Amino acid sequence: FANRWGVRGMRAFRVAVALWLINFGCARAFPKPSAFFLHDRCDSCTGAGAGRCASLDCNRTCPAKGNVCYATGSKVRCCCRPGQRPKEDAAKCRFNVKNNVCTMSCCRIFDFGDHKVPAVMCGNGCCNPGTHGAAHKCGRSLQPLSGLGHSKHEPCCVTGDANPEEQQASQCCADGPGVNCESRSRNETCCLDGPHILEPNPHVPCQPKDCSAYSRCDHGLGFDCEGRPGDPKSKGKEPCCLRPGIPSIHDQCQVFASDCRDGGRYVPCMRGAGVDCSYTSKSICCFTDTRDEGPCRIEESCAAYEHEVFMQKITQWAVIAALILCCLALSYRAYTYLKRRIDSRRDRLREQRRQHEVLLTSGAVESASPLQRHPVRVALVISCSKYAHAEYEDLPNADRGGDAIREKFANLGYDKVVHKSDATREDMEDGFKEALQRADGSDDALIVRRSHAVQ
Repeated sequence: FANRWGVRGMRAFRVAVALWLINFGCARAFPKPSAFFLHDRCDSCTGAGAGRCASLDCNRTCPAKGNVCYATGSKVRCCCRPGQRPKEDAAKCRFNVKNNVCTMSCCRIFDFGDHKVPAVMCGNGCCNPGTHGAAHKCGRSLQPLSGLGHSKHEPCCVTGDANPEEQQASQCCADGPGVNCESRSRNETCCLDGPHILEPNPHVPCQPKDCSAYSRCDHGLGFDCEGRPGDPKSKGKEPCCLRPGIPSIHDQCQVFASDCRDGGRYVPCMRGAGVDCSYTSKSICCFTDTRDEGPCRIEESCAAYEHEVFMQKITQWAVIAALILCCLALSYRAYTYLKRRIDSRRDRLREQRRQHEVLLTSGAVESASPLQRHPVRVALVISCSKYAHAEYEDLPNADRGGDAIREKFANLGYDKVVHKSDATREDMEDGFKEALQRADGSDDALIVRRSHAVQ
C-alpha cells in the first residue's frame, strides 16, 4: 500500500514539475514587464465629498494621521504620506481601492536628454522604453500560458513600432493574439494588426476570433493606396487583394506601401477608374470623357466590349474573304481570256502549218478559199504570152489565164491582186516589191506565175 501511494505521489510530483517547467518556459519565451517603480499602500478617503477630497474622512482623518488626500484622476481618493507619492513629472501612477486600502502602483518617466519617455503600465509591472528612448507597448503573449486550471495570454512588452511579423517573432502581440487562417488546422495563433481589431479586414490572414469572415487573396496581399473611407491615415496601410500580373499605375492596390506615397508609383484617376477589357488580367485604367467607347470600361461592361471586338473581327474577315473572292473571280476571268487567246492562236498556227503551202493550178482556184483567214491577203499574178526571144513560142492562154485568176482572187476577197502580164524581168521585180509592201505584217502571201515551164 505504501509503495503504491509512493508511486502515485512520485507521478503527481513529476506532473507538477512538468507544469512548472512549461509555465517557466512560456514566461521566458516573451519579454515580461519590469517591476513597478513604486508600489505602496495607504488609506483611502471615504464619505460624502471624498471625490473632491472634501469629506470628513479627507479633512480630519488624513491630517490627523499626518497624511494628505491625493486626487488620483478618478473617483478614487487616497490618504497617503506627503513624501509617499512621487512627483508628477517623475512617474505615472495607478490607484486601486479594496477593503479601504488604497494601493498605489507607479511607473517611472525616463529622461532622454531633451525629451521624456514614460514607461507603460502592463499587468503587474511596467514596460520601460529602450536604451535609445524607443517607447514600448503593453501586449499579450502569442501563446497562452497554461497552468493549473487556467489558460490565458499573459501581459508582455514589445517595441512600439514593431510590425505584426516582428511581434510574432518576439512572441508578444501589441494588439493581442488572433487566429491564423492560413494555417492547416486554423488553430494556430498570430499577432493582430491594430487597425483591424474593431473592423477586421476579411483579406488579412490573422483574424480576431475565427475564420468565418476570412477571404483568401489568390494573387497575394497588397496595400490599398486609398485606404478606408474617411480615414486618410490608413492610406498605404490597409491590406487589399492584388490582381493577376503586375498592377498598373492606376490600380489603388499596389505591391509595396512605398508605392502609395507622394511621388510613388500610384497615380489616381481624375474621372474614375475602370478595367482594361482588352487584357485577360483586366488591369486598372482611367476613364476618358466617353466611358462606353474604347477598352476602358466598368468590369460589368467587358462582355459587351468583347462582343463588339468579336463583331469587328467578323466584319474584317468578311471583307478579306470578299476581296479574296473578287481576286479569284478576276483571276479566273483573266485565265479564261488568256486560254481562249492561246487556244485560238494554237488552232490558227496549226491550220497555217497545215495549209502554209497552197499551189493554185488553172481551173482549181477554189482550192485557195481557206486563205481568206489571212489578216492581209495579197496575190501576185504573173503571166507571159509573148516572148522577146524567138526560140520561145507564144502562149496565147497565159494572159487569159492570168486575167481569170486575178478576177477569181478579187471575188474571193483578196485585199490586193497585183497582175503583171507579158512581164519582163523589171516588171516582175516591181511586182514582187509591190506585193511585199502590200503584204507587210502578213504571215502568208500567194504568188501565181503562168508562163513556160510553170503553171
